[in-house]
Amino acid sequence: MYKIFFNRNIILLNYDGSSDNGCTYVFDFSDIEGKLHEFLDGIRKNDETVCLKCRDDKCKEDFWSRFKTISAAGGIVSNSAGEVLLIKRNGVWDLPKGKVEPGEKIIGAAVREVSEECGVKKIVAGKLFDVTYHIYDTYGFWALKETSWFLMQSDDYDFVPQTEEGIEEVRWVDRDFVNEVKNNMYPLIFELLSNYFVK
Repeated sequence: MYKIFFNRNIILLNYDGSSDNGCTYVFDFSDIEGKLHEFLDGIRKNDETVCLKCRDDKCKEDFWSRFKTISAAGGIVSNSAGEVLLIKRNGVWDLPKGKVEPGEKIIGAAVREVSEECGVKKIVAGKLFDVTYHIYDTYGFWALKETSWFLMQSDDYDFVPQTEEGIEEVRWVDRDFVNEVKNNMYPLIFELLSNYFVK
């Protein structure tokens, strides 16, 4: 099963109905496949979990084919105090991430993006923590972003927010802060950090 975020909605693709995943609605993917973008437009402003059942193994391929796929990479950077590095981008708390450039290794892209967006220079990259999916629509252009998140370490405090990317602030934060700003954070990012803090 694939968990795909869309605004404040969660789409569970290839839902088998075997457990309670908080589904607000359950649909057969084949019934909406041909009008998927219209379906997404209809739930855009909601805050729901939509479960999509699949009839065959081509479900992921068929879903992905409706979007331009973008490969991205980012970091969950921690310091020796157990805090994580957050950025505030366009007024919303987020984690540093960005697109993987052609020919670039994914982990290299993750380190580069953290360095560029935060101004952090001393970064030790670790293992892959998770891969997340989210879809978005910008003026009729539908994209599915697949982001690889790597664990990293740094004790750098010499931040330089990448203002040209809308980044207003960079700071070390603890779990309590993450919980406090939950409503000013994308659900995908909050879930990712929640999973990180219980690891």
